[in-house]
Amino acid sequence: IGALKLVFGACGAAATLAHLASPSGHTAMSTVVYGALALLIAVPLAPRARGAAALAAAVAIIGIGWSRVVLHDHSRAEIAVGFLVGAAGLGLFRLLLARDEARAVRLRWLLLGIAVLVAVMHGTRWIVEPLIRRLAADFRSLC
Repeated sequence: IGALKLVFGACGAAATLAHLASPSGHTAMSTVVYGALALLIAVPLAPRARGAAALAAAVAIIGIGWSRVVLHDHSRAEIAVGFLVGAAGLGLFRLLLARDEARAVRLRWLLLGIAVLVAVMHGTRWIVEPLIRRLAADFRSLC
């Protein structure tokens, strides 16, 4: 996503028909992370419960992607590109998961890890977008 943001930022949104200036990193990340978590959690579950895990992941992914449009942070095309990048990452994860026998993830340890991560990262923002825009502008000026 970072490389695509640089390319589209440097080449300009005018180079694309769909006004692609900054593909959605939120959408790509949520597709990979929530999709992978659903795959890992679903290993020991019955088929019906696996469907519920997939549905929960889909709701989270769609909700995060749509929130970027509602907040006017991205266009629908940028969300679509983010989803495609995330889906490619999730597909790779699925292939790698299929190579080895998947072990069940203990849900309580996963939830504990998430709680610790939220506690440690709460209120922290990693603002990389301005840096990417600055680098893209520098590349554009070189062209």
